[in-house]
Amino acid sequence: MQLPIFKYHPDPIDTRTFVTSEAECAVCNQKTGYVYDGPVHTVEEADEDDENQASICPWCIANGNAASKLKVEFSGFFSLSDHDGIPDQVKDEILTRTPGFITWQDQIWLVHCGDVCQYLGRAGGPEIRNLHPEVIEQIKEDYCSDDLEIEEYLDDIEKEGSLVALIFQCRHCGHKECHLEAD
Repeated sequence: MQLPIFKYHPDPIDTRTFVTSEAECAVCNQKTGYVYDGPVHTVEEADEDDENQASICPWCIANGNAASKLKVEFSGFFSLSDHDGIPDQVKDEILTRTPGFITWQDQIWLVHCGDVCQYLGRAGGPEIRNLHPEVIEQIKEDYCSDDLEIEEYLDDIEKEGSLVALIFQCRHCGHKECHLEAD
């Protein structure tokens, strides 16, 4: 069975946002083979994250049934790096019909070309150098002062470490950006 398409989170299996499971979905009561393993925020208590252990299948997130029935969101409202000018239907799609992703700090969805970027996943120095070299200049500008320091800084970024790059790509022009996060 093919997963639903999430235009802002195109590979939620690779990002480990959905994991294989024989659990029954708390929304549709079906065993789909996958459950959500990402953040869940309750709508009633927007300041408090819910450690909701309910199994939620990808299809119930995609169609909005999970958000509606469980009264949850999968990203916080202020998680958009620049939410001014983003249409309400896009904000709603990010909050209620797009799987979020695990972060140490507040979740941030980057914005480019007036739209929310796709979340591609976590990356360390090797992945940045090999798969996403276009973000090196951004890292240098935002976090380093010279060419020598950037190489050492990239060496410190680890996909599963305490300093990680979250990679995003614009759906319109293909521009990649990253958000660095430390535990």
